[in-house]
Amino acid sequence: MLAKHRDSIAFWIFGFCNHFQALLILSAAEDILTPSTDHIHIKSTGIILLSHIIPGLTTKMLASIYFDRIGFIARFTIIISTNVISLFFVGIFTNKYLCVVGVILGGIGISLGEISILALTSSYSKSTIGLFSSGTGMSGLVGSFSYAVLREMRFSRLQVMMAAELIPAFYLITYVWVLGRPENVSKEHISLSSGKLIKNESLHKSSETIILTREEKIVVLRNVFKFNVILFIVFSSEFYINLGLMQSIKFQSIFLSNASQYRFYLLFYNVGVFIARSSIGFLQIPFKGVAIAACIQCMNAIFFTIEVFKQFIPTIWITFIIIFIEGIIGGACFVNILHIVSKESSDELREYSIAVCTLGEDTGITFAGFVSIFAHEMIIRKH
Repeated sequence: MLAKHRDSIAFWIFGFCNHFQALLILSAAEDILTPSTDHIHIKSTGIILLSHIIPGLTTKMLASIYFDRIGFIARFTIIISTNVISLFFVGIFTNKYLCVVGVILGGIGISLGEISILALTSSYSKSTIGLFSSGTGMSGLVGSFSYAVLREMRFSRLQVMMAAELIPAFYLITYVWVLGRPENVSKEHISLSSGKLIKNESLHKSSETIILTREEKIVVLRNVFKFNVILFIVFSSEFYINLGLMQSIKFQSIFLSNASQYRFYLLFYNVGVFIARSSIGFLQIPFKGVAIAACIQCMNAIFFTIEVFKQFIPTIWITFIIIFIEGIIGGACFVNILHIVSKESSDELREYSIAVCTLGEDTGITFAGFVSIFAHEMIIRKH
């Protein structure tokens, strides 16, 4: 029982640490691109998104091919190192191009972290997927809230990023001292030196390493295609809103500056994400329900596109509520798809299936990044 609680805590911390940096950097996107945040800047914050997500998508695609050739120790070393260097670059440099180098490193770290930890859940209780997702939701909430509040308190970007350097340390501590062996250690053992799942009748007998053939991997990719389509729709819609439209939804003569409005939009969004990603323990949504939610997210994107050009919303509080709902939808689709894939996959294919079912997330975000840059330029010309 104690070991099970330790594993639960470990996966929640993994989710929190893995996504905290990404949300912190995205919250700082406008500050990175424009020293004076109350003036219109020449580039969309979609630039930051693409700098983060394209290296991450590349990492996931390579991992889907060479997934069983990289050990977990090597993976976690890369994850922690890139996170530390990324925060250092984003915090200490004022040159936006050097900051983007830090964003790129962060994208590599978070994607390798996500695909590695999700693969790791296949050897533990199925509840670890929900706990990992809950941790990612909390990281978004804490990341956006802490950045918004600390910047309002006149802390510099450098001070915020240097304080965040503590997060990779928690990552390391959790992996080394908190996470235990899988429940079925007599039959399955995760070799920390090779990173491969080994099936034994006993830990002292000869082992057979499970390495999927190319044909088996193709079958898995075909089976998870519909889930990746849903994730593509959901994440392309919400990140188009977050980084293509949010910075242009501004209310004049209110208690928040233009820059502060953008930070609090992200805060409300991440509150919704956290609530939804923490709900899998008592509320599971079937695939049809997830598909309907994806359609609603598309409607949200259309709604905010019209708002940017027509400016018909009378108060910022309505915007806060709709953005909160956007976060609920995104978080619910993510965690329920992971849950469905885990439940429907066989034991032999579960690790790989969970790992590759998030490719739709990154491809959707990448698509949203390009669209948001185009949309932002159109909005600037319009206004």
